[in-house]
Amino acid sequence: MRRRWPNISACTPFNYKWLGSLYDIYDGNAFILRGNGAKLNGAAEMVRDTTELLSAFPDLVLSMADIFAVPCDKGYKLYRRFYLDGTNLGYSRSGAPTGKALEGKKAICQGMATLEQRDGQWMITYEYLMYADEWMRQVCTPDRT
Repeated sequence: MRRRWPNISACTPFNYKWLGSLYDIYDGNAFILRGNGAKLNGAAEMVRDTTELLSAFPDLVLSMADIFAVPCDKGYKLYRRFYLDGTNLGYSRSGAPTGKALEGKKAICQGMATLEQRDGQWMITYEYLMYADEWMRQVCTPDRT
Protein backbone atom coordinates (compact mmCIF):
# COMPACT_ATOMS: atom_id res chain seq x y z
CA MET A 1 0.00 0.00 0.00
CA ARG A 2 1.34 3.40 -0.97
CA ARG A 3 1.29 6.28 1.47
CA ARG A 4 0.06 9.75 0.61
CA TRP A 5 2.47 12.57 -0.06
CA PRO A 6 3.85 13.99 3.19
CA ASN A 7 2.07 17.06 4.48
CA ILE A 8 4.68 19.82 4.20
CA SER A 9 3.57 23.11 5.67
CA ALA A 10 4.95 26.49 4.60
CA CYS A 11 7.96 26.16 6.92
CA THR A 12 8.84 22.64 7.97
CA PRO A 13 11.86 21.10 9.68
CA PHE A 14 12.94 18.16 7.54
CA ASN A 15 11.89 14.91 9.14
CA TYR A 16 14.14 11.89 8.61
CA LYS A 17 11.01 9.69 8.53
CA TRP A 18 10.09 11.37 5.24
CA LEU A 19 13.04 9.73 3.50
CA GLY A 20 11.03 6.54 3.04
CA SER A 21 8.13 8.50 1.57
CA LEU A 22 10.39 9.51 -1.33
CA TYR A 23 9.74 5.97 -2.62
CA ASP A 24 6.04 6.88 -2.74
CA ILE A 25 6.63 10.21 -4.45
CA TYR A 26 9.28 9.28 -7.04
CA ASP A 27 8.75 6.48 -9.53
CA GLY A 28 11.38 3.74 -9.32
CA ASN A 29 12.52 4.74 -12.83
CA ALA A 30 12.19 8.51 -12.37
CA PHE A 31 14.85 10.65 -14.03
CA ILE A 32 15.99 13.55 -11.84
CA LEU A 33 18.32 16.12 -13.38
CA ARG A 34 20.00 18.45 -10.92
CA GLY A 35 21.08 21.96 -11.84
CA ASN A 36 24.69 21.01 -11.12
CA GLY A 37 24.55 18.35 -13.86
CA ALA A 38 24.04 15.38 -11.54
CA LYS A 39 21.67 12.77 -12.95
CA LEU A 40 19.72 10.64 -10.50
CA ASN A 41 17.87 7.55 -11.63
CA GLY A 42 14.92 6.51 -9.51
CA ALA A 43 13.68 6.95 -6.00
CA ALA A 44 16.63 5.14 -4.41
CA GLU A 45 19.14 7.65 -5.79
CA MET A 46 16.92 10.55 -4.68
CA VAL A 47 16.91 9.07 -1.16
CA ARG A 48 20.72 8.83 -1.25
CA ASP A 49 21.04 12.42 -2.48
CA THR A 50 18.64 13.71 0.19
CA THR A 51 20.42 11.70 2.90
CA GLU A 52 23.69 13.36 1.90
CA LEU A 53 22.08 16.79 2.23
CA LEU A 54 20.57 15.95 5.62
CA SER A 55 23.91 14.60 6.85
CA ALA A 56 25.53 17.97 6.18
CA PHE A 57 22.54 19.97 7.50
CA PRO A 58 20.81 17.90 10.22
CA ASP A 59 18.65 20.87 11.29
CA LEU A 60 17.45 21.53 7.72
CA VAL A 61 14.20 23.49 7.35
CA LEU A 62 12.31 23.69 4.07
CA SER A 63 10.20 26.81 3.50
CA MET A 64 7.83 26.53 0.56
CA ALA A 65 7.50 29.83 -1.33
CA ASP A 66 5.37 28.81 -4.33
CA ILE A 67 3.90 25.59 -5.62
CA PHE A 68 1.43 25.01 -8.42
CA ALA A 69 0.50 22.33 -10.94
CA VAL A 70 -0.78 22.61 -14.50
CA PRO A 71 -2.23 19.84 -16.68
CA CYS A 72 -0.05 18.44 -19.46
CA ASP A 73 -0.37 15.59 -21.95
CA LYS A 74 1.00 12.96 -19.52
CA GLY A 75 -0.55 14.24 -16.29
CA TYR A 76 0.67 17.39 -14.56
CA LYS A 77 3.67 19.67 -14.40
CA LEU A 78 4.46 20.60 -10.82
CA TYR A 79 6.45 23.78 -10.22
CA ARG A 80 8.00 24.56 -6.83
CA ARG A 81 10.13 27.32 -5.36
CA PHE A 82 11.42 26.85 -1.85
CA TYR A 83 14.18 27.89 0.50
CA LEU A 84 16.47 25.76 2.61
CA ASP A 85 17.74 26.90 5.97
CA GLY A 86 20.07 25.00 8.22
CA THR A 87 23.52 24.88 9.72
CA ASN A 88 26.43 22.83 8.42
CA LEU A 89 26.80 20.62 11.49
CA GLY A 90 27.77 17.41 9.69
CA TYR A 91 30.32 16.25 7.17
CA SER A 92 29.76 17.05 3.51
CA ARG A 93 31.66 16.49 0.27
CA SER A 94 33.55 19.66 1.17
CA GLY A 95 34.82 18.20 4.43
CA ALA A 96 34.29 18.74 8.13
CA PRO A 97 31.36 20.79 9.49
CA THR A 98 31.87 24.56 9.39
CA GLY A 99 29.01 25.73 11.60
CA LYS A 100 27.96 28.19 8.88
CA ALA A 101 24.27 28.69 8.05
CA LEU A 102 22.44 28.61 4.73
CA GLU A 103 20.60 31.80 5.74
CA GLY A 104 17.23 30.94 4.21
CA LYS A 105 16.63 33.28 1.28
CA LYS A 106 20.20 32.81 0.03
CA ALA A 107 19.43 29.12 -0.50
CA ILE A 108 16.62 29.40 -3.03
CA CYS A 109 15.70 26.19 -4.84
CA GLN A 110 13.42 25.53 -7.80
CA GLY A 111 11.97 22.43 -9.32
CA MET A 112 9.80 21.36 -12.23
CA ALA A 113 8.44 17.84 -12.15
CA THR A 114 6.23 15.71 -14.36
CA LEU A 115 3.57 13.80 -12.42
CA GLU A 116 2.06 10.70 -13.99
CA GLN A 117 -0.24 7.95 -12.78
CA ARG A 118 1.61 4.77 -11.81
CA ASP A 119 -0.50 1.94 -10.41
CA GLY A 120 -3.23 4.41 -9.48
CA GLN A 121 -0.85 6.83 -7.68
CA TRP A 122 0.52 10.18 -8.85
CA MET A 123 4.29 9.93 -8.95
CA ILE A 124 7.17 12.04 -10.18
CA THR A 125 8.58 10.48 -13.34
CA TYR A 126 10.86 13.35 -14.38
CA GLU A 127 12.22 16.28 -12.42
CA TYR A 128 14.57 19.16 -13.05
CA LEU A 129 15.74 20.37 -9.64
CA MET A 130 18.02 23.32 -8.95
CA TYR A 131 19.51 23.89 -5.52
CA ALA A 132 21.63 26.89 -4.57
CA ASP A 133 24.67 24.66 -5.10
CA GLU A 134 27.32 27.38 -5.17
CA TRP A 135 26.03 28.96 -1.95
CA MET A 136 25.73 25.56 -0.29
CA ARG A 137 29.31 24.75 -1.29
CA GLN A 138 30.50 28.05 0.25
CA VAL A 139 28.65 27.28 3.47
CA CYS A 140 30.28 23.83 3.62
CA THR A 141 33.79 25.13 2.86
CA PRO A 142 35.93 26.16 5.84
CA ASP A 143 37.20 29.74 5.95
CA ARG A 144 40.86 30.08 5.12
CA THR A 145 42.79 31.78 7.87
